[in-house]
Amino acid sequence: MIHTHIIPLNLVFSYPVKWSKYKVLRDFLQNFYDAIGHKNWADRFHWRWERNCLILEASEVAFSYEWLLHIGASTKRTSGDRFAGYFGEGFKIASLCALRDHGWQIQMASQNWILEVTTTKLMVDQTELESLAYRMHPRPTSHRGSKLQLSPLTEHHELLFQSVRLSFYYRENPLLGHCLWESDEAAIYLRSTIPKPADFPQTYDSPGPGIIFAGFQALGSIRYPWVICLHTFRFDDRERNSLYLWDILDLIGRVVQKLPPDVASVMLEGMSDIWYRYPKKRRDINSWHHVVEKLVLRIAKSEEVQTAWKTAHPNLVVARKVRATHVVASNRRRLALDWLRSRKRGFRLVQEGFLALGYPELETLCEAADGFIQNRPPNPSELACVAILETAAQSLFAQFIPEGAALPRVMIIQNNTASWQGMANCHRLKQPQKNAFGYLVRHRLSHIELKQVLFKTGLFSMALSTYLHELAHAFGGDRSRAFSAALTDMLEVALQYAVKLEEYSKRWDDMTRHHPDS
Repeated sequence: MIHTHIIPLNLVFSYPVKWSKYKVLRDFLQNFYDAIGHKNWADRFHWRWERNCLILEASEVAFSYEWLLHIGASTKRTSGDRFAGYFGEGFKIASLCALRDHGWQIQMASQNWILEVTTTKLMVDQTELESLAYRMHPRPTSHRGSKLQLSPLTEHHELLFQSVRLSFYYRENPLLGHCLWESDEAAIYLRSTIPKPADFPQTYDSPGPGIIFAGFQALGSIRYPWVICLHTFRFDDRERNSLYLWDILDLIGRVVQKLPPDVASVMLEGMSDIWYRYPKKRRDINSWHHVVEKLVLRIAKSEEVQTAWKTAHPNLVVARKVRATHVVASNRRRLALDWLRSRKRGFRLVQEGFLALGYPELETLCEAADGFIQNRPPNPSELACVAILETAAQSLFAQFIPEGAALPRVMIIQNNTASWQGMANCHRLKQPQKNAFGYLVRHRLSHIELKQVLFKTGLFSMALSTYLHELAHAFGGDRSRAFSAALTDMLEVALQYAVKLEEYSKRWDDMTRHHPDS
């Protein structure tokens, strides 16, 4: 005769915890995973379906049922960081939710015992409560394996279990492709071509084919086709089932610091879309900026890998982040960018982390090539030409000159290598005011710079259009609507006074012919 007895767990059946079917299955499987270990998982873990029953088995794994009695009791607490589980409550809470919320029957067997999850009554302060319990059955002989049976399950649960099973790290996991690098603490793989199951864990703000294994469990996703694993990661919040993007970036940063330079080179190559991306704000926890910087620093550790990288990418140019409020730096950046675009050689901008590999800075290159504006006062013949421009502006384009303001002085851009034909030195007004023609004046122009090559015979129209363009910056920057509107209105005025402008053009040509040094 087989004797059975009930063991109450003192876990009230109405205990307010809600686990999804996915999480219940994951925690049941986690007990087997931690007992076997990822190195032997493919060989010693087995599962099968028998009608509506899922059977999980672990060979050469046996333990006392006493570990399943107490919340917080776990063999893993003193065994380092080599396990997916930690809290010592997985089987108990999973059993509670499986029985109460999902209507599953649970049977567990190991050594010389079999238990079935059930309930029993208990009294608390003369109040009868229902508690989770185990119905224990002895077995005549001791077994060296362990087995868990769950029922009744459907075809949907079979697909769900596939997601759960693949969410654990093991080398034979079909979602893992070629191994780039691994150590006892971490690993990097390429993603295989096998798609993730429908219910596979995914980070909501970082979708993509990549997988993040943290503490041997898939807890996040990334848009790059890699599998990044940090085995020593410890997830101390039992209620969270996935990582946020900032958790993932921190984890990746910790893995990158362990990488050999050649693997860091492969990863950085795959992230080429963010080589020149800076944080959107001062403390941007979702920025990949520091990951790129750490990868560059790893590459710099090897002279051989660094040389190979620079041979493959010879045209990278560092451009530090420039704040729009820094007017001088912003103007230099715009000048340098325009100079760079004019080069036949195809350069590519990257963040300042690439300085560790010896790449030059944008402004340094531009300055060495004489690409920045170098100005000087106009000579006498140029002054005469400037007077013609000012007369034309005052007589025909008076509405574009701020009321009561003198025309800004003109300086000459003397280096022909500068990319801009003209430039206005603008100072933002604290209180913009409308002039008599309805234009809102936003800037005071201290001076305008015009390239010396404009002061030639036959170039009056180009010189005037450049001059008026710079005058229009009193109303806004190049990309502003007010600036565009002012230019449009200037064009309309120019069409109305085409004959008058032709007279100014003749005076210009007469002046420049008699002064060929202009």
